Amino acid sequence: MILKKVNVIESLWVDSNYYSTIRPKLSEANIPILRQTVLSLTRLYDDVFWKELQNDHKIDIAVPDYRHWYYDDDVFDLYVKHIASVHFPVFCMFECPFGFEYPSKISGTVFSNKLFERTKKLASAIKKNFSDTIILSPAIGIIEEKFRSLYLDYFVHNRQYFDGYAVHVCNDMTDYSLGKVSSLLTQVMKVLSKKLYVTKWALPVFDGDIINIKSMEPLNWKPHQTTEAETRLTRSLSLIDSIASVGSHWFYVGLGRDLYHPRQSSSEQVFWNQSKLPLIPDHWHDYWNEWRFWHFLGMSESDGKLKEQFLSTFIKFAQKQNA
Repeated sequence: MILKKVNVIESLWVDSNYYSTIRPKLSEANIPILRQTVLSLTRLYDDVFWKELQNDHKIDIAVPDYRHWYYDDDVFDLYVKHIASVHFPVFCMFECPFGFEYPSKISGTVFSNKLFERTKKLASAIKKNFSDTIILSPAIGIIEEKFRSLYLDYFVHNRQYFDGYAVHVCNDMTDYSLGKVSSLLTQVMKVLSKKLYVTKWALPVFDGDIINIKSMEPLNWKPHQTTEAETRLTRSLSLIDSIASVGSHWFYVGLGRDLYHPRQSSSEQVFWNQSKLPLIPDHWHDYWNEWRFWHFLGMSESDGKLKEQFLSTFIKFAQKQNA
């Protein structure tokens, strides 16, 4: 697996439209394309599935199924055994434990103890079998203030298990949001500097008028215009890179279709279509009455219309960074 400064990740959020219109342009521009998969718990007892993964070598980045937090330790132990049997180049150690993964009925302290325990168990098992697997930390991004001290404590006590820090720069891309990410990242890097892997990076872009069928009120937030795209991409990368003393790799995930559709509601487009999103937003199970940034993260609109100018802007930006 050869990484450059700017790479892209494809997974379940891309479709045939991506493969026919977007992927060829990325390949022609020599932008590295990586494949990510979530190791679904529904396949836990499917020995053929795990055997095929051992022989496949087509998965670059593996991510555990967050639903393991709702299963007991015996199930998790078997899950760990299967995961540690496959040689993945990169393994993301959970994604957002104090975000969308967090079981809300459990206290922060109790969950933190389990997070410590499962981190050690999973990381140790992987490294025992495959010492060259790059293990990334849970994502550093925007988390609720009430969990901030618990999360920083987690990095203090578990830093030895990570080869690099995963970072999520996949939000509304306002200066305020980027500042929230950089603030937490700065504190984590003071604990111990490591290379950064921005495994979730996408810019919400849309040039048309947004129709909200559930409300006559204007949106409190709007996606960025294509004309702003290069500025926002540059701003996000330069801000995080200013903290990345050991270097960074960036992985763009906004390659699928927008979930925004003028004749559908915003909530149903997330709750029933998680696999079509490059990230699961916090509180994804709550009902949203307006369109949010995660509905506009595609490289094409919901009807498949390619965001040609944005794709061209991204490719030129990536080539410049990779030169």
